[in-house]
Amino acid sequence: MMTSWIFFFAAMAFGVSSILSYYLLVWRLMSKGIRVKFFATPRDTLRVFRQYRGLAPENRWALWPIAAFWLFSLLCFMSMAAFAYADSSHAFEGGMPWLWLHARLAMLWIMASSFLIGLVFSYRVFSDTSEQDIKLSNWKAWISDEYTRNDFFVATIGWVGFLTASLQLIMGNGR
Repeated sequence: MMTSWIFFFAAMAFGVSSILSYYLLVWRLMSKGIRVKFFATPRDTLRVFRQYRGLAPENRWALWPIAAFWLFSLLCFMSMAAFAYADSSHAFEGGMPWLWLHARLAMLWIMASSFLIGLVFSYRVFSDTSEQDIKLSNWKAWISDEYTRNDFFVATIGWVGFLTASLQLIMGNGR
């Protein structure tokens, strides 16, 4: 049973490392005044990589964050697959209590990460609207900005995920 948990925590560590590599790129681009979408499609992510690669020589930025992103993403997916495989062999040994524990740990992870996402992107929405001197009651003005709208959607997804996971933990199993 312990092997499956090693794969799970390895997947979480690789996933966080991948995210940190990506946001290092985003932070460097934003420091040059380039606005970047955080609720990114694969096309937006590839655009960030192209912009970073184009600006890297003149700003003397290393290209390792791009390689690190892909490497850590691949290792994260491989670790998660290994976790699922190692955990499936123990599914019938312990019965339902192990499944309940796994579901509870997954909900705790979702709750914590969703809370952080909601908090960070709510801050970004409020700072963007205050920088542009837009009142929240004038929603048409601040929702027309593509990047503020994008941050608003990410914040909304974060808060909904946090509330859903919290309610699932409180009311879901009753154990």
